[in-house]
Amino acid sequence: MHRAYPDFARRFARLIRAKRPDVAHLLPLEAAEQQVEKPLKIGNGDWIIERRHCAELSLKECHQYYIQTGRPLIITGLDDALLSEDCRGLSREWLRANFGMKRVAVRQSFAIGKDDAELITIDEFIHRLDAGEKLYLYDLSLPQQLTALLLDHIRIPRYFAHCRLQR
Repeated sequence: MHRAYPDFARRFARLIRAKRPDVAHLLPLEAAEQQVEKPLKIGNGDWIIERRHCAELSLKECHQYYIQTGRPLIITGLDDALLSEDCRGLSREWLRANFGMKRVAVRQSFAIGKDDAELITIDEFIHRLDAGEKLYLYDLSLPQQLTALLLDHIRIPRYFAHCRLQR
């Protein structure tokens, strides 16, 4: 299952470990699930990006010290709180099944002046990624192109709810 549906398998294993600790020892340890120690700050001098866990970051502090001053911040610990249970962690399989026929623009290069953008379905995009092709989504607007995904399956963290309310 892990090879065919890696995103689903990872999420399923996490769920089993949380809900059934009595059988968690039966699951194989996966390198992808192991946590890598990440620094609390990236950069130095005037250019620093801090990493803060959501449990230790109040809404007031986030607005006062980061949003209002324009300081960059990586908020950790949001994980499953950002996504609905139905979307299985936005796995490739789920995206294909639910949004596979939607058309998106993709590119192969970041090169300025190189016009290699093409319009393909999400299903084809994922298929080509699985085949090893180096592609990225180009100019994708979730509210305009994948409205159902944004409205039904992605939750806006409380730190940024004011942005959503202003639209």
